[in-house]
Amino acid sequence: MSARDYCAIAFCPFILVLQLGCSKATQDNAEESTKTTGLIRLVKRPASPIQVVFEADLPQAVADSLANSEALETKDWEKVFHIHVDTAQGLSWRELPPVQGSYQITNNRLIFEPLFPPQAGINYHAVFDPSKAVRPQAGMSFDVIETILRIEKPKAKPETIVSQVYPTANSLPENLLKFYLHFSAPMRQGKVYSHIHLLNARNEKIDLPFLELDEELWNPDSTRLTILFDPGRIKSGLLPREQDGPVLQEGQSYTLKIDATWQDAAGAPLKHGFTDFFVVTAPDVEMPSPARWKMTAPEAGSINPMTLDFPEPLDHALLQRLLWIEDAGKHAVEGQVQVGNVERQWAFVPNQAWKDGDYRVVIGTGLEDLAGNSVARPFEVDRVQRPDDEFVPDYVTLEFKIGN
Repeated sequence: MSARDYCAIAFCPFILVLQLGCSKATQDNAEESTKTTGLIRLVKRPASPIQVVFEADLPQAVADSLANSEALETKDWEKVFHIHVDTAQGLSWRELPPVQGSYQITNNRLIFEPLFPPQAGINYHAVFDPSKAVRPQAGMSFDVIETILRIEKPKAKPETIVSQVYPTANSLPENLLKFYLHFSAPMRQGKVYSHIHLLNARNEKIDLPFLELDEELWNPDSTRLTILFDPGRIKSGLLPREQDGPVLQEGQSYTLKIDATWQDAAGAPLKHGFTDFFVVTAPDVEMPSPARWKMTAPEAGSINPMTLDFPEPLDHALLQRLLWIEDAGKHAVEGQVQVGNVERQWAFVPNQAWKDGDYRVVIGTGLEDLAGNSVARPFEVDRVQRPDDEFVPDYVTLEFKIGN
């Protein structure tokens, strides 16, 4: 096999090395002896700040010649051995300037240490032309070696789990509006609905149970995803409901299933899948009424929680955002919110002990139950067709007193 036809693939635990050799046809044994063996590789150097360097084997004739000549400058070495990053932005790597760094010769090897560490998952094109280092003598020729080097990203260990799904109750209304999926680490976005399934009592997948949005409803750190049931199959009188009926049916049982193959932001699959079994009760058409909530005030001087107990589960995410406590001066009290008892209880623990005085719970009227009925209006009300509804404030309050 000639050097022109030579193509070898070498594997090691650290990198994949792809070598492509290009040379003129050999003419005699003397000329063949000067051909570059030409392997270019990435080498670990744990003691180096860069940790990884590029190496090229020098032909013996080149090594001997350099040993007896003045050292080349960096600009000269770039002609001999240059590295280019594959940007994948439409430009050929040959059009880009070489990676900056320094050169040295050790044990017949030309070593290039880049100014910045090579990155995993990126192709590096290395070109080695020994003829640029020395002037070939009669009967000598050198191959030009072009190599693609790449540090593969290590396979991430599956560690991320579905930490919780809300609502947590095992009985949910027929007109349930949404699920919140919580993960223990940031998740990879895109095509999420292929990993989320709703199964009926016969363990059969229900076709298109969720509203599949192009713009997925993630929180800023990609650890919570909101998935919605199609409102068109929830609201009475709308065509999707009339044609296909509601997704959930009263008296039936269902399982929410999340695949273990769903990848987190690091590219690792979930540590294990997730299933959540629930039964469906009658549709919920009543608005949450703060007047029906049970309030338990703490004692002055304590850091015991102030609690609200609801007659039905409310939206977990909105309970975190649309309820807070203010003192008599309308200053927000600093503390932590805890939601429990299958989202039927809201508890507020202050950062500092309660003082005697008047307080109030401020409730955003956008607070919803599991069916999307808010403190302001039922879910079934169409705000477009009925724009003249009586005025509803943005907030309502519940007053309470601590101490005498």
